[in-house]
Amino acid sequence: MRKRRIDNFSGRSDADQSGFILWLWRMERYVYKLIYIFMTLRERQDQFIETIGLFDTWSYKFNFLIDDSGLLPEECPENLNHYRIENCTSRTCFKASNIDGEIYISGWSNSIIMAGIIVTVMKLFDGIPVAELKETEIDFHIRSGLTYNLTFMRQSALNEIIDRINRLKY
Repeated sequence: MRKRRIDNFSGRSDADQSGFILWLWRMERYVYKLIYIFMTLRERQDQFIETIGLFDTWSYKFNFLIDDSGLLPEECPENLNHYRIENCTSRTCFKASNIDGEIYISGWSNSIIMAGIIVTVMKLFDGIPVAELKETEIDFHIRSGLTYNLTFMRQSALNEIIDRINRLKY
């Protein structure tokens, strides 16, 4: 009989730990929605700027974005294939919708940095009323310095994402 390896840190076997990690991954999306649901768009942007400002270097800041990239599915959902970001070298899809006066965001990328940016945009804009979007300037990417530390192609992709969100104002 084969013994199961136990991780000394958590006391869980590999099988138990992978199940626990999967559960945490699923719950994280719901938890952030609970935290952000009572925040305005301005407060969400300010929170992102404050959080990313805690890191000393852009290497750490990008690692923070990369950590969130795991919240997206591994494969691009079929319904997103028609919403490809043209200005990005990686395969990136992004859709911003206005459903009953609220913004709904969905996206995917095979690049972990772009996937992290998409998750950040989801956290900031998903569930925000369109009326609030009309009153609030989208500037998290400028005030945090994110746009200035991306490659030209990723800057273009981020700008296209923000343009798609801004189109919901009209």
